[in-house]
Amino acid sequence: MGKAYIKFKGFTNRACEFYPCHQGVKKAFNCLFCYCPLLERECPGPYQVFTDKYVNIRKDCTECNLPHDGIEQSWRFIQMWVATAPTWDKRPQSGEKIRKYAQVVKTTFDYKDIEWATTQLEASSTQSYAGAQGSEGV
Repeated sequence: MGKAYIKFKGFTNRACEFYPCHQGVKKAFNCLFCYCPLLERECPGPYQVFTDKYVNIRKDCTECNLPHDGIEQSWRFIQMWVATAPTWDKRPQSGEKIRKYAQVVKTTFDYKDIEWATTQLEASSTQSYAGAQGSEGV
């Protein structure tokens, strides 16, 4: 069997002045996605919507740890989600939106590959957004 190449999938920068920048990470902290590639995509992570001083609608992903929780798991999650998620509609997160896009991921990829991600999505859709402010349908 050949050598497993996984170092490109992430790293932990304990010397960073912001480390750890997200709470609740249980596995090896992945700093590769410090600036999440899902900022302009629909995503299942918890986020708040705000308007910046230039009147741009943005996400505050402070509470999200999906791209950081485990080197291997977060790498697979980002790869799957980027491949399927549509552009963010600038609306607040909702359980309905999460369930809709989680279904896209589930039907696009082999379940074995996304076991970790689907567990995270299912937990997020039932817990984090039950009382989300401004929750809307898709």
